[in-house]
Amino acid sequence: MRFRTPMGERPVPRRAEPGRTPGPHEAILALQRAAGNAAVAQRFTERRTNNGDFTAPYRVTAGGLYIVTGATRSDATGIWARDDAPAPRGCGPTPAVATYLNRRFVHYLPGGQFLADCAHTAEELMHGRQLAPGGDYSLFRGTQDLFGEGDTENRQRANNWRAAGPQGTDRGAAPNVGEAYAIIEDRWAVPPRGRREVPSNPPRWPYHVAAVVAVDGGDRITVEQAAVTGAQAGRVHQGIVDVYSSGEQLGRTFHARHGEGRTFSVDAITVVLVANPQPPAQAGTG
Repeated sequence: MRFRTPMGERPVPRRAEPGRTPGPHEAILALQRAAGNAAVAQRFTERRTNNGDFTAPYRVTAGGLYIVTGATRSDATGIWARDDAPAPRGCGPTPAVATYLNRRFVHYLPGGQFLADCAHTAEELMHGRQLAPGGDYSLFRGTQDLFGEGDTENRQRANNWRAAGPQGTDRGAAPNVGEAYAIIEDRWAVPPRGRREVPSNPPRWPYHVAAVVAVDGGDRITVEQAAVTGAQAGRVHQGIVDVYSSGEQLGRTFHARHGEGRTFSVDAITVVLVANPQPPAQAGTG
């Protein structure tokens, strides 16, 4: 049985992600990879041929531990984990199983449903429980500055974090399981007829956050949400699953996918967030 729409999954609308023409450095690196240049790390691959129970396209992580259905830049709602792989954080198994390269894969879905709020969704996955809205639940990794106190503070702390030179800024960001990517817009302007500064990107997002729930080599699988206009209020949204690589230049990193003139401007900064070990007292269990 082939899974054109795998059991337990349904298509979800793509988050806003305007296109961008690849730069010349990306074309050069593509040629290097095609020539087998060992300096270019191997990351997740998008399969274009059917195998076992999977119908192309689908994405296979570097070590073959996880499969996410759909092409690059598409969203899924579930994760297929090889039977010897760690279970994705915050996800539970469904009855569905499948084979790929004669190995057994188990289907996982993010546990529960989420608010239409990227940061709060990521923080719940980092802490492993539901949280009351409005708390300071995450920190910049390394500097231990609070994230989420305000847009001005986020921008200043992202710049401080970059200036401090921690490993893993922008394309090099590589959160561990239980941590999160965060891209923070650093270009703001007053629009025509406007009265105050707004983020200089098409959706007017000040940031986007994505929690890492599984790692395979240089690849990260995330569960995300997005605050979009008209989204239904309440804890009624499925998690959005995506795959990113770290430290490579072919548009598959979190920063290259969302920043560099795509959803966010070229001035946006990608950092890594960790759970605040001393969250506020109002943090609840839902």
